[in-house]
Formats: sequence, structure tokens, C-alpha cells
Amino acid sequence: MDPTLVVQGLLNGFLFGGVYSLMAVGLTLIFGVMRVVNFAHGDMMVWGMYLAWLASTRLGVDPYLGFLGCAAALFALGFATQRVLVNRIIDAPHEMQILLMLGVALVLENAALVAFGPDPVRVRSPLTGVTVWLGPIFVDVARLVTFGVAIVLTLALYLFLTKTDLGMSMRAAADNSYGALVIGTDVRRVYAVAFGIGAACVGAAGALVSPILPFSPSGGLTASVAAFNIVIIGGMGSLVGAFVGGLLVSVAESLGAVFLAPSLKELVSFSLLVAHPPAAARRPLRQERRVRRARRGSPARSRSPRSSCCPCSSARMPSPCSSSSSSTPTSGRRGTSWAATRGSSRRATPPSSEWARMPRRCCRCTPGSRRGSACSSAARCPRASAS
Repeated sequence: MDPTLVVQGLLNGFLFGGVYSLMAVGLTLIFGVMRVVNFAHGDMMVWGMYLAWLASTRLGVDPYLGFLGCAAALFALGFATQRVLVNRIIDAPHEMQILLMLGVALVLENAALVAFGPDPVRVRSPLTGVTVWLGPIFVDVARLVTFGVAIVLTLALYLFLTKTDLGMSMRAAADNSYGALVIGTDVRRVYAVAFGIGAACVGAAGALVSPILPFSPSGGLTASVAAFNIVIIGGMGSLVGAFVGGLLVSVAESLGAVFLAPSLKELVSFSLLVAHPPAAARRPLRQERRVRRARRGSPARSRSPRSSCCPCSSARMPSPCSSSSSSTPTSGRRGTSWAATRGSSRRATPPSSEWARMPRRCCRCTPGSRRGSACSSAARCPRASAS
């Protein structure tokens, strides 16, 4: 394999990753704020492409200048879609949301098919044929401009979410919609604006990619699948993860086209999805383990062996911790013996002879402690004090 060809594929994939990142950022914004999966995302991108084609053929506007108009038109479409349709099923089960968004995708695809026909088209731009040679490697100026605009738009979206009042209202509604309602936030309006911004992002991505790739009304499904692949790898609801995931998937597809075949480039990206455990799948597992520990009444283990006393994993077993470092365990209450507290309702710590007949669960207060031995820490066991 020629190293120049590999470097060229790596560079082309990295530059084209800006488009993937921008479309994935729009999808993850909609899901992160509303918890609605937009299955019409790819078809909205196709409409952004056709709007750029109309502006170029009828008005003579270059797509690298007219992408703002395409983004505004898609913002209006997304805002209206959320207000008229999605608002009605915002609290419905996910099955209803999926059916609605699939219906919207079918309507958009067939409307584009009726309006523009089934033949693939492509937008002409003066930047399409311009290249810059860096030794044996060339840089496509169209891809470079697309990457730069995608970076600027993603950064502007990040600043909007973190620095403006409306952006912070979106983050508040995404975190706790009921709390946002309590403080006076119009959650319905926030949802509509978030959906419109997500649609505007994918509309801008469609306008930017229209001079690079030919498109047709049936290309929405491919774009939707690629966007879902990216946001699953990067983590649903994470803007940074969506941006990095877009670059990663684009580079993987470009290198797959170099090493395998252009028709098998999606195989590499989906193999990446299978090989890399998605962040959205790892997070619920960690939360489920914490919930199970809380239901058992077992405190989470500390990373430092000296930071806490005796995280025993059995709720039925009294803690071997004591208030002193003597070899004979005493009860959790200082100055009270095992015999004095045997009949009380408070769980007390049995003497060492009793530990021999109990399940062997070692005290992990200090490294190297023996099973059934007393804790050498002077801190009282949180289990004994809680019980």
C-alpha cells in the first residue's frame, strides 16, 4: 500500500468529518434536550441540499454563501414541526415518537421526489475544482472550507448554549424539565427552538456538502444511519462526543475505502461501533450497579483503602469495625459491651469467637487485614452507625 495514498485518505476523511460532526451535533442536541429521536434528520439534510441547489441554479448564490439561508429555512421547518406535531406526543411512549418521526421522514422524502425527481443532482461551485498541493498530497479547498465552517458553527452553538440565557434555559430543560417550569421557563418554546436549531445544523451541513457529493431524495436514510452511528459512538446528548465521533467515523470510512473498497466504507464505521462500547451503553450500567448497591444497603467501595472503614457487602452481617484498635471487637457504641447490647434493637458487634461462625467477609480498612479481624482505624464504621 502506497503511504501517500493512506495519508491522502486520512486527510480527506478528516476534512469531510466536519460535515458528519455538524449533522451529528444537530441530532444529539434534539435528543439531549427533548429525548426525542429525530428519524427525519437525514431527510432534512436532503432538503438542505436541494435548497442550496435551488439557490445556486435560480439565484446564482454560491452554496458556501447560501448555507445561512438554508439553515434559516430548516430552522423554520424544525420549529414548525415541533410546534405542530412533536408537541402533541412529547410525553407519549417512545413508540409513538418513533412512528411520528418516521412519518415525517416519509413525507419529506416523497415531497422531494415529487418536486425534484429521482435523478441525482450536484451543485456547482467555483471552489470545487480548486486544490492546493503540499508535495505529493493535495488539499481540496472545498473540503477545507466546509471543515472550517463546520468548526465555526459548532463553536457558535457551544457558546450559545453556555453563554446566553436561552441556551442556559435549554440546558436547564434538558436536565430537569419540571424544575425549569418551576422557575418560569417556557419549556415548550425551548423545545421548539432546540428542534429548530438541530434542523438548522443539519440544513447547513447539507448545503455545505452539496458541491462535494451528488444527492437524490432517497439519500436521507443513509444520512440518518450515519448520524445515529456517530451519536451512539460519541454518546447521546454530548456535543463534544458528537463532534469527535463525526471526525472518527469519517476518517474510518475514508481509510476503509483505501484499504478495502469504496463500497465497503460503511463496514468499517459499523465495525467501529461494534468494537467500541458506546458511552450511552456504559453509563446506564454504572448507574444500575449503584442503584443495586443502594437497595442492598451496601455503601460504595472507596477507591482509597484507608478512606473509609469496612465496606462489607452483606447487609445481614454486623460490621467488625470498632471505635478502638483492640483485637476484641466492641459494639458500634463506645463503652458498651456485646453482652450489654445483645438484647437491644441496635445491631452490635459480636466478639471474635462469634466471627468464626459467621460468613468470612474481611474488613478492608487497612491493607493486609485478616478476615474477621478488628479494624485498626479509629473511625466508626458507617454501617454500624447507620444501623
